[in-house]
Amino acid sequence: MNLIKKFSIGLAVATMSLAANASFLTIEGAGGFTTALDGNSNGIAISDVGPVSSISWGVSTGDGQSSLRLTDEAAQNIDLLNTNYLLSTLTHLNNDIDAQGGDKNTWLKSAVINGSLEITNLPGALTIPTEFDIDFEETRNIPGPLGYCNLDASVDNGESFAGDANQHAHGTNCDDRFDYTVDGGSFPVVIPLTIAGLDYYLTVFAATDLAGTNPITANRFWTPENADTNVYTFARLARVPEPASIAILGLGLLGLASSRKRKAK
Repeated sequence: MNLIKKFSIGLAVATMSLAANASFLTIEGAGGFTTALDGNSNGIAISDVGPVSSISWGVSTGDGQSSLRLTDEAAQNIDLLNTNYLLSTLTHLNNDIDAQGGDKNTWLKSAVINGSLEITNLPGALTIPTEFDIDFEETRNIPGPLGYCNLDASVDNGESFAGDANQHAHGTNCDDRFDYTVDGGSFPVVIPLTIAGLDYYLTVFAATDLAGTNPITANRFWTPENADTNVYTFARLARVPEPASIAILGLGLLGLASSRKRKAK
């Protein structure tokens, strides 16, 4: 399934002065699908139930339609620095849908997720609008010259030859590909903050594991056929290094370089 997916997140980033509290701050991500269209520009129904927003498409072959499901987490109190706090989970339920000569335009083509990043527990709340623009193209689940799920460069993942830059180790030939941009670039997004006179930076990033140890940094991840794949969005707060610390580090590196030069002589 040549799933080409682009995420675009627009952040009105500004440096804010915050007051000291028991927690550094409280953060919450809120959002949902606002638009979903098929290839014929017909609307796809959006379901919003509590913190879950979802869209579904395709004709099931027995396991149900394919779908995307966005689940927002409750507000997180950031009490610890350099710690990942989960904001939301985007799940792709990649089911085998009927494409035997079917109309490809009945599949998901595009969708928009609108929301906001709310930062509170401070004198003036900060609201950062977010927008995820999604382009979606699904590999046809039909027999082809390269097997079931036709990996043809013209219609699928563009991986029809060895050495292709897009090549990866397929779980199945029907793996879907997500490509995304974040405000024209990539995750992570960094938001500068000043708390009680000290400089911090809040990093918002996505990862493919719940611990946040496998961040998505290369604008691409893959979802295997007949599997549910989660993409987790986290926030992490860290101190900006003091100028003195940076200077000491610089002197240390300078000393190391000088030492190497003496040894070279």
